[in-house]
Parts: sequence; C-alpha cells; structure tokens
Amino acid sequence: MMYAGEIVEQGAHVYEAPRHPYTIELLGARPSIEERVDRLPVLTYNREIHEQLKAGA
Repeated sequence: MMYAGEIVEQGAHVYEAPRHPYTIELLGARPSIEERVDRLPVLTYNREIHEQLKAGA
C-alpha cells in the first residue's frame, strides 16, 4: 500500500492481516456486496499521523 507517495506496507499479508493503520482503514472502507450504503466511511488516517509514525512517536 502507498500513502503520500511512500510504500507503507507490502507483502502477501496485507489483505489477511494488515499492520499499518492506513492499510487497515483503507481495507475497512471497502463496500460490502451484501449491504448497500449511501456513503462510504471517511478515513481518519492523515498526513500528521503519517509523520508521527515515521518519526517513531
């Protein structure tokens, strides 16, 4: 997965057991085939959180 032009997570585990917060949120926002929704979820992961994770905070 890429975020802000950077690879944040890669590998076969991404769909079964994602580890990065952005990957988890992004996969969680996928619409369901069984349930119709009017709006998709809004992701809360943002650039500020990204920079904090990169810095190790």
